Amino acid sequence: MAKPKRIATDEERARVRRLVGFGIPQNAICRMLGMTKRVFLREFREECAEGTHAVVERVANKLYSQALRGNVACMIFLLKCRGGAAWKERLSMEHSGPDGEPIQVQQRAVLILPPLADE
Repeated sequence: MAKPKRIATDEERARVRRLVGFGIPQNAICRMLGMTKRVFLREFREECAEGTHAVVERVANKLYSQALRGNVACMIFLLKCRGGAAWKERLSMEHSGPDGEPIQVQQRAVLILPPLADE
């Protein structure tokens, strides 16, 4: 006789959305729910996508609200991420000598002698 098909409850669906949103790996969620990954993906594919998107949306809304309220750190972060090239941080390292000239390299040989033995 075939095993009856499992039907996920609304509570399980909400829990999976929440756990996925927290960033818990799918394998760990499967262990928590006592099911194989195959069954998990069959039953909770939509919840996996929704959980991630819901958390990102909530955090983005909070970030945006804080930026509009004058939180300088949030404003800077948003502008760096979304403000285009004018707001990007640029690191530049110059490898040159004085006045932009090439770096002068001098080589010298040093001979290291062993200490003289006491006679």
